[in-house]
Amino acid sequence: MSVIRLTWACITAGFALAMLACSLLSIGIARRHVADEIGRASEAAASALAQPALDPQARAALAAARAAQEQWAAYELTDAAGSPLVQHAHKRPGGEAPAWFVHVVPLNVAPARVQLPGADAAGGSVSVLARTDRAHAFLWTLSWALLLAVALCGGLLVVTLARVLRWAKRPLEGFQEQIRALSERRFVSIAQPDVTEWVELSKALNVMVARVGLMLDEKDARLDAMKNETAHDALTGVASRGAFMQRLQQALADPQGSKSGSVVIVRAHDLVGMNQRSGRERTDDFLRAVTTALRTRVYPFEVQGGLLARLNGADFCVLLPGVEGAALETWLASAAKALTGLHDERISESWNVAWLGASTYKFEEAFSDVLTRADAMVMAAETRREPYCITTPAEPLHLITVAQWRGLIETALDTGHVQLAFFPVQGRDANLLHREALLRLRSPDGTLMPAAAFIPPAIRTGRVTDLDLRAVELALAELARSPGDVAVNVSPHSILRPIFQRRVEEMLQGAGAVASRLWIEIDELGLSESLDELQRFALSMKTFGCKVGIDHFGSRIFALPRLGRMGVGYVKLDREYGIGVHAQPGQRAFVRAIVDVSAAMGVKVIAEGLNDARDLSVLEELGVDGATGPLVSSALLQAPRETALAEPL
Repeated sequence: MSVIRLTWACITAGFALAMLACSLLSIGIARRHVADEIGRASEAAASALAQPALDPQARAALAAARAAQEQWAAYELTDAAGSPLVQHAHKRPGGEAPAWFVHVVPLNVAPARVQLPGADAAGGSVSVLARTDRAHAFLWTLSWALLLAVALCGGLLVVTLARVLRWAKRPLEGFQEQIRALSERRFVSIAQPDVTEWVELSKALNVMVARVGLMLDEKDARLDAMKNETAHDALTGVASRGAFMQRLQQALADPQGSKSGSVVIVRAHDLVGMNQRSGRERTDDFLRAVTTALRTRVYPFEVQGGLLARLNGADFCVLLPGVEGAALETWLASAAKALTGLHDERISESWNVAWLGASTYKFEEAFSDVLTRADAMVMAAETRREPYCITTPAEPLHLITVAQWRGLIETALDTGHVQLAFFPVQGRDANLLHREALLRLRSPDGTLMPAAAFIPPAIRTGRVTDLDLRAVELALAELARSPGDVAVNVSPHSILRPIFQRRVEEMLQGAGAVASRLWIEIDELGLSESLDELQRFALSMKTFGCKVGIDHFGSRIFALPRLGRMGVGYVKLDREYGIGVHAQPGQRAFVRAIVDVSAAMGVKVIAEGLNDARDLSVLEELGVDGATGPLVSSALLQAPRETALAEPL
């Protein structure tokens, strides 16, 4: 029920009861007063008839005359015994008051009785009842007057209360509008009302609306921040993995957009190692610098849907709709150059700052296929030591996901499907210097995969140390069975792990004298990040008589003196510096410089990948201590022997 209506009902009922009580009280007082007046008039008339000078006949005549004149209601003359001598009662004359009113409001006036005085006492008494119809008429008129007054007062009260309630209700409409606006997320403040009782409520509502608005604004800000965190990488500010996947799917499915384009994955080199060596703050600065270098080159393509995102710790991904072929080559070359500049600016401690893998895509292609191809190209670039590699959907690739690589490597380690392939290394006297042992992994179909195919995914899956330990174990087993020296390759990532060095030391102690015939080679790739660890490893291996060397050497020539002081016994010159050296004077001068510095430090130099006798002849003249490659293998190669352990590591 409406409060206003209830208020009106209570006021109306209260007013009606009050007015009824007042009316009844007024009529009752008036009736009593009129009854008293009639009683006094009756006494006066009776007293006049009881004058002693009148005889009974005269008194009866006078009574009849006055009764007719004054319209008494009744009179009576009685003797001393109380017996009526004259008795007369007039019918009630018709008056203004209706009969029901007379019945409802009786006057209850008794006739006035006066005893005859003196000698007339024998005459008895005189009883008179004065006229009453005029009294009822007066009371009737008074009742109507009271009713009219009550009606007028009631009407005036209704009008007044209606105006007062309307005035008092006006702020409620503002409050309702304020609350309605709040439900619609409109924050309206209302002016202070004139009604005192509503002032505090108005202030409270304004404060509530302001606080709710502030609360919702803060909630929106938090939601926006959460959305931003979800859609953007917190460290670099570029798009997140989820946002990139969504954009890539849209690009592949949008018939109105570019029907082709490219996806580039940029993988920072050895980010975990950098974090361990340099700390989180410097690593974060490095990632921001990589982001800046890439964002600058993605910006021109944003208008056509280009996007830079960070997929995980070390991986960035770039979407380039409509970019392929020569344009993609140009973009990759520019990005690779910019990233290499981070090393020149000493932001990165490694010259190979990152590896880039790119794959073009076509309309309605599965996004997982595109990313898998790009990821394969990253590993290919890392394997080939090239800044970037590109593939297309048309190129046949045997794509293996990271999860599949993890399962394949773990299965091979558990089942003993890891073995070594041996290739000869020739010394200056054309005799066998040592045999180089390269790790091979047998796939489920029985084919042997070279190390270049599975070492990059092994690094990503964290199993490269297990593979390197298995390689050392297989090499020691081969040394125990066969004469001569064996050189085994290990990854710089393994050198960084103390557990690797401890396990190798344990195996060398168990191997006994054959340990002195083991050569251990570390790839130059990642050398700058692991020089301190390499020094500790080389000194440790020297106590067992092992030789430690650097494989694929050439780009880090400035580190050669330090390598000699660290205990490195030899370097294998990368094939790009040996092939064609007979026809390149500049290349010969470079090799001569390496040989001279190495000789001064007591470090041997071995050339890799030779396939031309002229190159071998020139390198021998330059002072190279040994050589390997197809040319050497054709003369010294023994059949590759496969070695496996009965008990997997």
